[in-house]
Amino acid sequence: MISMPSPANMHKIGMILMMNIEINTVNGYNKKCKKRRNFEDNLIDSNLILKIENLLNKARAFVATTVNTTLLTTYIGIEKILSNDLDAHKSDSSYENRSIRFISKDLTNKFGHGFSKSNIYNMISFYQSYRSVQSLTGKLTWTHYCELLSINDKEKRSFYEKECINVNKQGRAD
Repeated sequence: MISMPSPANMHKIGMILMMNIEINTVNGYNKKCKKRRNFEDNLIDSNLILKIENLLNKARAFVATTVNTTLLTTYIGIEKILSNDLDAHKSDSSYENRSIRFISKDLTNKFGHGFSKSNIYNMISFYQSYRSVQSLTGKLTWTHYCELLSINDKEKRSFYEKECINVNKQGRAD
């Protein structure tokens, strides 16, 4: 049976894939390939390599998007469970702090980093702000959402969310 990577590892995988795409594009990897191709142009059709590169870049982008969506969906599920549990124990003023501390330690021991108390509180805030995966754009990462959660005004947060999406679109090499 194949086990699912932890949310922290899924995030790392997605970030590594996206960084690899960006580094290859920024560092002129495609230019290096073109120099090498000049020598080999007579041997093979250069469009063949470009088609393969295009397919690989699309696959990497798809995997990164899938990892990010899975991470956000998982966090929404965790947040929903935690929020419901905390609501059920509102009468116990110390319950939230004790339970978050215990959950943080337990999940960190079982799944590695990504479950600090502050990250769990981010998950709860995330759920309270967005409530469902349908309300997410799918174009921002967990890190983007954590930064946006620090903005209390919903209109301002929505504005900056749209700005982040626009900047990501402009910066992406499609």
